[in-house]
Amino acid sequence: MTEHIRYNQPALTRHGHIPADELPCFIREALADIRAYMHEHDLHADGPPFAISTGTTEAGMVDVEAGWPLEHGAVGAGAIHSATLPCTLARHRHGPELVA
Repeated sequence: MTEHIRYNQPALTRHGHIPADELPCFIREALADIRAYMHEHDLHADGPPFAISTGTTEAGMVDVEAGWPLEHGAVGAGAIHSATLPCTLARHRHGPELVA
């Protein structure tokens, strides 16, 4: 297993405030939209996709941000936004696994 620390990892993300039962569909669509945007702009992922969400509210809603870490910073457009991930420890075994 190899490990390395990533500081201020650039990323592209899409945010949603959605019903909790729509979370899997939102994440799947957001990652596909961002991947298409990356392809159109010749941007390359630098790690696996991610999703960060809050707990479900009493109204059954959840805030979620899904995205892809990038090799280099990029500007988003429309619903796709540039972001910076906090410091993470990446462990690689059979594939990358990010641990916050």
